Amino acid sequence: MDNLGWATEVIAAPDLDTLGAVIHGRLKGYGSAGRPASERDLVERTAFEHHVRAYMARANERGYSFARRFDFFASDWIDLSTRTNPPKGC
Repeated sequence: MDNLGWATEVIAAPDLDTLGAVIHGRLKGYGSAGRPASERDLVERTAFEHHVRAYMARANERGYSFARRFDFFASDWIDLSTRTNPPKGC
């Protein structure tokens, strides 16, 4: 991803379902991009991860089962986190 367009989409999302769709789409995009290629990419991805965590917390607080609504959300999230912050020694 070469810009922060996702941030505008996140702000404009009117509800948890729409926000989840935005986040899920970006999760897939970042996941297919592999590890961050530059420091800028890393900063952008880290900011995105913050929003994903906030979304998951908010959805859980409201009883919205986003993981059931969006196929492979959990595995896409784990893949993204692993690629952004690989375990030491990798």
